[in-house]
Amino acid sequence: MPELPEVETFRLQTESTCLGKTVVKIKTSGLMTCPTDNKMLASVTNLKLTDTFRHGKYLFIEFDGNPKYLIFHFGMSGSFKFDKSQNSRSRKPAYKHCHIELCFSDNTRLSFIDPRRFGSVGIITPKAKEQLISNLGPDAASPKFNFEYLKEVTHRRSSPIKTLLLDQHLIAGLGNIYANEILFASGILPNRKAGSLSEAELKRLVKDCKSILKRAILERGSTLSDKGYSDIHGSKGSFQRLHNCYGLDGTACKTCDETIVKTLIGNRSTFYCPKCQI
Repeated sequence: MPELPEVETFRLQTESTCLGKTVVKIKTSGLMTCPTDNKMLASVTNLKLTDTFRHGKYLFIEFDGNPKYLIFHFGMSGSFKFDKSQNSRSRKPAYKHCHIELCFSDNTRLSFIDPRRFGSVGIITPKAKEQLISNLGPDAASPKFNFEYLKEVTHRRSSPIKTLLLDQHLIAGLGNIYANEILFASGILPNRKAGSLSEAELKRLVKDCKSILKRAILERGSTLSDKGYSDIHGSKGSFQRLHNCYGLDGTACKTCDETIVKTLIGNRSTFYCPKCQI
């Protein structure tokens, strides 16, 4: 699943390739699990893409002359692809598993590709956008996710700290990869009760969260062995080379040589070092 660094990579690359371009046509597959309103999507044709915004795993695109936003959630396998259009007269997207294709006036296109079809695309009003964001926690890369906030939401909580990190209503953007890596960096066992963390541990967790997300964005995210993720140019991310625990069960810890352990927490695969994390 694309997490915060992967979605931020899509956002940054969409800005660098599509900002200022005019949408002349939108093609849809009609096969998405969450159906799209084609009439609503058509409202952004002949408009210029002017800005992008991300909160957690949601990506918003703004257009000149339209007060509404085009919103994407990438689900389990969604991604963007940017390339030259073939000027096909077909009303359907060109690529397999492509469900939305934004065709620009300069014969380039931005395609939303989602093999498992759990992603979603739609048009929402500014009020609906704010309501959606209000139902999510602060973005994990934003200043609003800080020690004071984490101290407040972990107070007296008996749920595992990893479960809390994955709760989008509390902290937006983190998924299984980065929750595991952040807890490893902080030296905190993922099954620790959230309310048991000391102030020093909470401060360290916030600091490590920020630094890991920043580096992961610079590395354009993580491409795992299934090769399910690539950036909008089709290139793999490279943060997986810096993973310390995720997917490394049975191998030696890079810090202490103890064997990385895999378990389940909340039905999610969880990786940790039994020596480095307490």
